[in-house]
Amino acid sequence: MVQFQSLRSTLEIKLKKDIISYMARPLKKIDPEAIKKLAQLHCTFEEIAEFCEVSTKTLQRHYVHLIKKGREMGRISLRRAQFEKALSGNVVMQIWLGKQHLDQRDKIEQTNFNEPLPLIINAKPEEIEDGKKKG
Repeated sequence: MVQFQSLRSTLEIKLKKDIISYMARPLKKIDPEAIKKLAQLHCTFEEIAEFCEVSTKTLQRHYVHLIKKGREMGRISLRRAQFEKALSGNVVMQIWLGKQHLDQRDKIEQTNFNEPLPLIINAKPEEIEDGKKKG
């Protein structure tokens, strides 16, 4: 009976090893901070996937929350840099930010184009015959 149990446990161990060797490929080590930093730079899914050596589907399935967070952090950094430029005296950045966030616009005076143009005829009535000017 002891031999049978020993043989059975040996077979179970061998069977488990065989099953494990035929299982799915091992998981890749992916650095979540690297994904977040690349997303902060507004890298595309393809660029991040290429860097991490995984498929874009893997990123979309498992790391989309990190990519969203990273892109938000990138927008915040960009906005901070724009405001620092504007506050340091960059007039172009001040104008642009004013237009974007304060609804400031360039003042364009526009005349009413709905009125017809005045008809001015420089010919004398005797020069005009049947609506055509002579000579």
